[in-house]
Amino acid sequence: MPYTQAVIMEILRKSSIAGLIAAHQARRPAKWEGLDIQKGDWLIQNIYSVHHSKESWGDPENFRPERFLTADETAIQKPLPEAYIPFSVGRRSCPGELFAKNILFLFITTLFQNFTFSPDSKAQEKVSLEPRWAATLIPTKFYPLEVSKRE
Repeated sequence: MPYTQAVIMEILRKSSIAGLIAAHQARRPAKWEGLDIQKGDWLIQNIYSVHHSKESWGDPENFRPERFLTADETAIQKPLPEAYIPFSVGRRSCPGELFAKNILFLFITTLFQNFTFSPDSKAQEKVSLEPRWAATLIPTKFYPLEVSKRE
């Protein structure tokens, strides 16, 4: 099931649903990549920008789960890329990360074991994966799917 895990990881990277994480205030002065951060400065993590950086991912616009697999594609690479932060980082990262990952894995594998999904054959327009910015990233449009039960 490593490929399924890699697909979920790539979905989380590409979608970056929580594009911006709530602002936090610096508790003490710090230096980060040449920037001086003063006590009291407001800091916001831009997960979307990190997950869509050409410098970190090479081709971030492409959906490519293989980027998370070992060369022989039999396991998830360790350590994970530093730029993979769907649940944020540090002390303020999502406390539900492990739960979310387990639920996503069970939910997605159950769906794909039992159903086949394909674009609606009658659809006239090309599917776009470009998001709209709101409190979270949301699809520009929901597209009709054909869903059929696997035999």
